[in-house]
Amino acid sequence: MRHLLSLLAAAAIGSGYMTAQTIKPMEASVEDYLPLLESAGYMTFPFDLSALSDKRYTITVNIREYENGEIKSANALPWEPTYSNMQLISDFDKEQQALIAREVMADPDRGIYSLAEKINIGFHPIADSLQTVFLDIQNMGSMSYKLKLKAVRNPSNDTEQYLYGYRPFRMPDTITAGEFIPLVLAGSFWFDKDFNVIRFCGENTIEPDLSSNIVSSIPHYYVVGIKITPADSDNKQI
Repeated sequence: MRHLLSLLAAAAIGSGYMTAQTIKPMEASVEDYLPLLESAGYMTFPFDLSALSDKRYTITVNIREYENGEIKSANALPWEPTYSNMQLISDFDKEQQALIAREVMADPDRGIYSLAEKINIGFHPIADSLQTVFLDIQNMGSMSYKLKLKAVRNPSNDTEQYLYGYRPFRMPDTITAGEFIPLVLAGSFWFDKDFNVIRFCGENTIEPDLSSNIVSSIPHYYVVGIKITPADSDNKQI
């Protein structure tokens, strides 16, 4: 019997049957969902704001629209969403201040109740010709807006598609108060007649002055950005 079992085991190994290896199910993590979300058109771009934690600033959101290389709208939003990067304990009345424990404050020694150290810019589809841009300033507030998209036509088969790609901008070394800081570009694919395909390819990071080669090929795009000014209006330095 022992000899028979040995022969069976040897035969199993020789046939490629793996007795020790196995595949086990796992709990899905947040990272596991990212490829699925991106394939469905959900994109997010985080930016570090911790360098602004020295004092209070006003952050104004601005979205610029371009078509065929020309600016179509200096602000595609019907309003100017404005946020602060921090909330001070002194912003509350004295009764409320007495109820706030130090351990729930972002920086009790400096009297900071909440602080924005990150900004997230996200996009998700609504319909073929619409998508939502979502902007969240950590701990301070968020906004969303519907962006109208432009179709790209494929002359080889006379069809139109709504296809958009995304690129972050290279961040400037210094910031000037009130100057527009581009963060993310959302742009239409284009038809490449040389290769007879619709595509969106080029630099992975866009130059702030829009001089990157890829930009010249994009027929329609939005630039999502912010303006930063010190809360003290007399201070023009960041």
